[in-house]
Amino acid sequence: MEKRKALLQWTSALLISSLLIVFGTDARLHQENPKSSSQKRSDIITIDTLKKFGRIDRPPVLFPHDLHQKAVEKTGKDCLTCHKETDKGLSLKFRRIQDVNKQKVMELYHTECIGCHIEKKATKDKSGPIVCAECHTSSPKYTAGQYPLPFDKSLHFRHVKAKEKNCEACHHEYNPLTKKLFYEKGKEGSCRYCHKEVTEENRISMRLASHTSCLECHRKTLSQKKKAGPIVCAGCHDLNQQARIERLENVPRYDRKQPDISLMKSGIEAEEKEVKTRMQPVLFNHVFHEKTNETCRICHHADLQSCVKCHTLSGAKEGKGLNLMQAIHHEKSDQSCIGCHNVSKKEKECAGCHSLMSKKAAEEATCLKCHINLPPGISPEKMSEEAYATMVLQARKPTKDTYKESDIPEKIIIKDMVNKYEEVNFPHRKIVKALSAGMNRSQLAKAFHRGGNTVCQGCHHNSPASKTPPRCGNCHGQPFNEKNPLMPGKMGAYHQQCIGCHTAMGITKPAECIDCHKERKN
Repeated sequence: MEKRKALLQWTSALLISSLLIVFGTDARLHQENPKSSSQKRSDIITIDTLKKFGRIDRPPVLFPHDLHQKAVEKTGKDCLTCHKETDKGLSLKFRRIQDVNKQKVMELYHTECIGCHIEKKATKDKSGPIVCAECHTSSPKYTAGQYPLPFDKSLHFRHVKAKEKNCEACHHEYNPLTKKLFYEKGKEGSCRYCHKEVTEENRISMRLASHTSCLECHRKTLSQKKKAGPIVCAGCHDLNQQARIERLENVPRYDRKQPDISLMKSGIEAEEKEVKTRMQPVLFNHVFHEKTNETCRICHHADLQSCVKCHTLSGAKEGKGLNLMQAIHHEKSDQSCIGCHNVSKKEKECAGCHSLMSKKAAEEATCLKCHINLPPGISPEKMSEEAYATMVLQARKPTKDTYKESDIPEKIIIKDMVNKYEEVNFPHRKIVKALSAGMNRSQLAKAFHRGGNTVCQGCHHNSPASKTPPRCGNCHGQPFNEKNPLMPGKMGAYHQQCIGCHTAMGITKPAECIDCHKERKN
């Protein structure tokens, strides 16, 4: 420390003169290369602490943490070089536990950081900047490029196994009376249910909570010469490093006493007001949805309670005014049933049909695919929920295939453009079989494509389901129907449907007209 003070005194004159130069050139430095590309790093920490004390005069410092951590480790030191230790672990602040005032925080950074850089330069080691504009710049060498780490069920189970099912190590609740954390078995939920994006009242932000708890656990485990997770930023926030994280394919089911199947109902509010919904309760296959999603938060975005707790029949403040029907049917939310299913429809194997089908055609009879009507005389009020749910599950008969092969034309000859090109041999059966195979690979399609003629509706979109649907020309005229300008003509309909399907499904061919239409030679 004495050596550092001596060096600081020795360079004070130099720094003062440098600062005078910097003040005169700083604005120019900020204007140079406004479009210069900075290197993205997953370990960039934005040092803008002085914002909490008011307006800051210079741009924040973009600090490459892993770069400094490696330099510290080379000298045989560790995290305590820059961070204070508390009873809860390392303080994430630089060489302090609390921010006292603006002047002290600023002096701490300048004394320690510049002093360390000067020491390194004195020993001719690679070092960082010692003048203001090289740290406080609008054109930094590095920019932030962190990617959130998905804490999926595979990663969760690895932690469960490592902690020998000691859930208390990570999960806790807050008692507002005692103002202390406690563990309640069976009430474990996502950290994000309490820890939000920013610190609120007595709850620290998700960023602070995860870095404090996770890093401290990893650090202590590594100190015991045991295998642990990363303690560098890139280990969690770099895409290449994330790809190296071992994934478990067969993850045991969460043990939260959750049902295998349940009924989505309007809840006790309807019973209190003697209100009866007109639709049958919807069976929800909980086991299936657990297998197809990486985290419970996909559906349980606020907590692990039933949807109706917040989304009541009439709407409540807890559910942001969205009632149960709106929450479940919200088309643009990936947390609703319909919204999530719409996302699945955009997958390549589904998009060929669903991207071209009109909304009206897609919605026909959709309600009854979830709200299944049971045979007359069977009333859910007179049955247990488990018995009713089982009966609805049995009533769902997934589609396995389409019509018999003999009922599907092998080829269809399209002669609508023979004045310029030869007739087109459309491989009808081959395409039907390819689409059917894709449906059979999708559990969602199996559940909702109830009829063998569903695959036909992708192309014959506005025709009644039939083994012998009408030809395209029965609806699409030549060139178009002047009474319905929005309906394309025959040529437009063919190209929109065929090329549109290929584009949505990522099929590269045909690339040119002659891939389908052979030119006439006469």
